[in-house]
Amino acid sequence: MTLERKPLCKVCCVHPAASHPCPDCGATVNGVGDTPCLECAIKRSNVAQQLGAQHLLTQESVRRLYADFIRWGNDTGRANKLALGAARYLQFLVRLDAALQQRAVPLDESVLVQVFTTEELRRMGLLSQHLAETGLLGDDALARRRRSDERLLAARREAIAGQPWAEDFDRFERALLARTPAISLRTHKAYTHAAMSLLTQASVARAAQVGQQAVDGLLAKKPGMKASLSIFIAHLNALHGLQLKLKSKSSKPVPLVRQAKYVKALLEAIESAPSRPARLALTAKLLSKLLNAPLERILLLRHSDLDFQGLRKLRLDGRWIELPERLQPILAALPSPKWQAGADADPLVFEGRMLLDSLSTAAVDYQVNRAVRTRLKA
Repeated sequence: MTLERKPLCKVCCVHPAASHPCPDCGATVNGVGDTPCLECAIKRSNVAQQLGAQHLLTQESVRRLYADFIRWGNDTGRANKLALGAARYLQFLVRLDAALQQRAVPLDESVLVQVFTTEELRRMGLLSQHLAETGLLGDDALARRRRSDERLLAARREAIAGQPWAEDFDRFERALLARTPAISLRTHKAYTHAAMSLLTQASVARAAQVGQQAVDGLLAKKPGMKASLSIFIAHLNALHGLQLKLKSKSSKPVPLVRQAKYVKALLEAIESAPSRPARLALTAKLLSKLLNAPLERILLLRHSDLDFQGLRKLRLDGRWIELPERLQPILAALPSPKWQAGADADPLVFEGRMLLDSLSTAAVDYQVNRAVRTRLKA
């Protein structure tokens, strides 16, 4: 046993001061023999696990992807993260392998976006980052979310095919698709979800039979659905001569004092943010609040949308907006290192973990809840 009360094996007891170079990287390792250092031992473990799990994969393309992923992680300083998420990464690869086996198609982006939802791709973490860096995943989060929404809508249509009110639902969908200007896919998804929820709540054979009690009952359970439901209610009233109304309690506007406290808390949190990702998330939330703009829109800002010389202007929806002088130090901290180094002419300001993605709203909410909520309670 050493002076620090750490145990020694029998061989090292004979030579307690012995050391040897790591056979993989050459770093000095205490003790005799040829054991690797801790970092290299983790890398070896990652490779061993990959080789040991090869029998679970039937497709050569997925086996090759797994091997390349492990090599990429080990070579880029991510060995520890690989080891921690090994089981999760393998689950995704097994699912991909099974999908390719059923479809008998090559491994490409079209397969990835069919097999995995946008949220699942995000949960892949390092594996998604590897797919993006190798070009297998080229679309950004918006394109993947659009495909995910399309799959969800198709699944909904299939699920209600046997319902007696399926024809009424189809008529509502056709009316939505015919609207001018056209509505976004996500808005379409929200409106149709509200319509399905009301028809299910009402338990009727046809949409013309929906009563006020069903509307009130749905809003009592899901008051946040009011805005989306209003479109279907207007459709039913106009088409069938119904007199349905939305009676949920109207929400009171947030007092200006409370809004000011929230903005102040955000500013303080940005100044004390422990990391760049946290600072980016909090800044995105601050701009969303100050400009009264959807957070999703703020997260899509690129470097060309900010005036990094005067640090006073921001371009939103094609219009330049002047910002308070108080925000100059915050804006000055936004440029990404690769933009400053000239590696990317116009990257996203609020970059996420994957190459083509911005921060997610969930990531922003996490940082806000962590840093701001506690300040407001204090």
